[in-house]
Amino acid sequence: MIIVFLGTLLTACTDGAPSGDPANMTDASEQEKLAELGKRPDIDAMLDRYERLRTEIRARLVDEVGLPEEWELPESAWESENPCSAPYSTLGEAVSVNMVTWVHDDPIPENRWSQAQEVLTEVTAGHGFDQLQVVVDGPGDHLVRVYDSYGGGITLGTKKATILSSGTGCHLVPAVTSGSTPAAPAGG
Repeated sequence: MIIVFLGTLLTACTDGAPSGDPANMTDASEQEKLAELGKRPDIDAMLDRYERLRTEIRARLVDEVGLPEEWELPESAWESENPCSAPYSTLGEAVSVNMVTWVHDDPIPENRWSQAQEVLTEVTAGHGFDQLQVVVDGPGDHLVRVYDSYGGGITLGTKKATILSSGTGCHLVPAVTSGSTPAAPAGG
C-alpha cells in the first residue's frame, strides 16, 4: 500500500511547481543561464539544506503532532538526479534532484492535520518556502507542498501512512561554482 502511495506521490512531485520565474531566461544564451544559476547555491548546498529542513519537520511532527519516532527510508527508494527543465534543460552543468522520501507507517490523525501543516509551513517559511499548494484535502487524505523561489519543493502527505518528500529546483553541480557557493535565501 505504501509503495502505491509513494509511486503516486513521486509521479506528481513536480507537477505544477512554481519555477522561480525562468520566463525571463527563455531567450538567454547558455552563458547567461549559467550566470543566473551561479547566483543560486550549488546542488550539494541545497541537498544539505533540504535534509536539515526535513529532519526538523520530522522531529516537530513527533514532538508536536504526536507521531511515533519511527520514520524510515524505504529500502526500495532512491534519490534521482535529473536534468533541469526548460529553460535550463540544455545545460549539462546543472541538475535537479528528487530526494528519497521519508515514510512513517502511521497516518497523521485528522484532528492533528492542521497542526502538521502548520509545522511544515513554519519550518520552511524562514528558508524561502513561501508558496503553499494544497493538492489533496479530504477527510483522512491530505497532501500539501511548499515551494522555494528556485522551483524546489517539500511535500507532506498522509492517508494510510505519512510521507515527507522533496525535490530541488535547478542548481549547478559544485565543480561549476568554482568553490564559491552563493548563500541560500532567507536563513537557508
